[in-house]
Amino acid sequence: MDDIEPIKYKIIAELKESFHFVDRLFYSNTDFFPTKDIEKKAINNVDNQFRFVKKGVIKFLKIFSLALIGYYAYFFEKNIDENTKYLALVIAIIITLISLYFLIKKQAYINVNSGSITIDDNEFTWDKIKDTYILETSFSGRGGPFFKRHLLLTLDNNNFRICPLYEFHLNGAQFKMELSSWIEHFKQRRH
Repeated sequence: MDDIEPIKYKIIAELKESFHFVDRLFYSNTDFFPTKDIEKKAINNVDNQFRFVKKGVIKFLKIFSLALIGYYAYFFEKNIDENTKYLALVIAIIITLISLYFLIKKQAYINVNSGSITIDDNEFTWDKIKDTYILETSFSGRGGPFFKRHLLLTLDNNNFRICPLYEFHLNGAQFKMELSSWIEHFKQRRH
């Protein structure tokens, strides 16, 4: 943790910059947890990598389903001519297909193996990674505190990379433990 102290405030400042306006208002604190200190999950898998893809497609399908139900409820219950109904349906389908294309094309992921950690299309080899942390940022709100977690890679020359984890999984504490376990597993086996 001592080697992170010189860049800690720079990391927090960059993290705050990435927050939405409302998150900035309710920001409380950011804690740094080295992945080696996080409780580990047993690695029983014989795979040579851990890959986790953001659940964006599932979110999209839920939203699309709700939109179709709304479309049906609005247009087919109203006294609107048939051409307008079908034109609206065709436009909705075209927008949906374009959205789905971009969602699938740019699917966010984290891949950890014995050679590197890859976040989206950016690969960081183990010889460039000094250490790994899970950042846990707390926010105060009316419903009590809530957290957003990020993966922090400290790199050579006081550089770093921050990857939001809250976009990947609903159970952040479980995912934090699983990702940390895989990172430490492959740190031991790096080549």
